[in-house]
Amino acid sequence: MKHLATTLKMLLATALFTILCTASSGCSEEKYGIYLYTFNFERTEQPVDQESKAILDAYRQAVGFTGFEASLSGEEDACNQKVLDGCAQAQAQVEQMQLSGGYVMRVVNNATYKTIYSHGFGLLEGEDGIIDK
Repeated sequence: MKHLATTLKMLLATALFTILCTASSGCSEEKYGIYLYTFNFERTEQPVDQESKAILDAYRQAVGFTGFEASLSGEEDACNQKVLDGCAQAQAQVEQMQLSGGYVMRVVNNATYKTIYSHGFGLLEGEDGIIDK
């Protein structure tokens, strides 16, 4: 009988702990999943085809994507940071180019619909878009 009471107490304690962890953000797991990021020009001014292609190529190479999208799996914050690190690398490369047009590059995390990166180049340098927090 004592053994049954001890087992019952342990089960109740485990159930209570599980409920508290589920309700508490401190115990919850990070958002793990597959995140799709869209890369595009939020705004352009007097765009030049070769320039826009070179800018996109710099981002493709730095982030490691083809087309206009990249897909990463892992924790959301880690995936966002990996994309942002690549964007910083591409940004440094693009800032060395002599651009005659203006471009604002934007990256959106499609899982959250948030803009995680936006930066202006050329004629639109300094006209960064809004980053969603």
